[in-house]
Amino acid sequence: MVNFAEGMANNSTETSNHEENVSEILTDAIIWAVIGVVTVITNFSIFVCTVTSNINQNLFFTVLNSSFLIGILFGGFYILPQWAAEYFTSEIPGLCFLLPSLGSLLLLCYNLHQCFISIDRYYAVKWPICYRKKIHKSCYIYFITAIWLFSLLFVSIPFMTYRIVEVENCTNLSDEAAENVFLFITFIATNILPVIIIIFCYANIYHKFYRQRSKTFALTTSANQQSKRSVDNKTIKASIQMGFLVIIFMVLMLPSTFIFTFGSLGLMSSLPGIVAYHLHIVSRYVSFLYPAVNPLLYCYFVDSIRSAVKSKILTKLCFHNENSVSVYQERNNSGTVLVNYTSNS
Repeated sequence: MVNFAEGMANNSTETSNHEENVSEILTDAIIWAVIGVVTVITNFSIFVCTVTSNINQNLFFTVLNSSFLIGILFGGFYILPQWAAEYFTSEIPGLCFLLPSLGSLLLLCYNLHQCFISIDRYYAVKWPICYRKKIHKSCYIYFITAIWLFSLLFVSIPFMTYRIVEVENCTNLSDEAAENVFLFITFIATNILPVIIIIFCYANIYHKFYRQRSKTFALTTSANQQSKRSVDNKTIKASIQMGFLVIIFMVLMLPSTFIFTFGSLGLMSSLPGIVAYHLHIVSRYVSFLYPAVNPLLYCYFVDSIRSAVKSKILTKLCFHNENSVSVYQERNNSGTVLVNYTSNS
């Protein structure tokens, strides 16, 4: 009787654990599906608005549109199949190795684009005359092409050197030590290096704005108070924008960076395993939100993009109103139609 009771208890525990695992897997898939869909929608919407609108397509938009295109691919061809539909794609031969490599390629390429945008803004503020004279669209195309080729070559290194895979069984036969070293280098290239470059560039831009404001105030007489206020407002606005971009990037990217770094150095060994695991999962959710949020930041801070989005929305609303026409009929008591009225709803 005791053995029967113990067996029932064990079966009940196993059933409970199985239900918890299924619930956790389902919740994880839903979260990743939301992140992937939002990433595709935000990047695709802003990309279409900037490409189809009659805004000034300066050099800055060349690299910006390329990053939006990467965001579309990242959400649609990596996050959704790799994380949201992992239960199905993990059993498909080839995808188990292709999707992680594709994700590394797109993430590295995306963050290198953010670095390039930061360096471009820094160069434009630091040396504006030289920037306008020497930087042409062909330079941007060369740099963007180089970023794509470098990212592709970087993620291809394991397959050309040490990685041995069995596609049919999704088995990795490569050296574990070499794999860990490459993953660590990949993490540095996709997370730590962009953080350093972006913080450096925007901090210098921020410093440049305030130093320029101080010089302008020193040269401006007290009689020209309106000019002072104009310069001050522009400087404060630009500084706030730069500050928001840096803060949001740090809030979304640094938690994953710190947790991975501390874990690699053994500084999280004192934490319970379940706590460390959930910290890693949550930080990965947050960091993968950045490609979804980034287009919205540019839509808010860049006046031309914001105007293009507003124009598209108003155009759609006007088109909808023009096509939604209601017909009203006035009838007499016998049911005969006397008058037809048409009006836009």
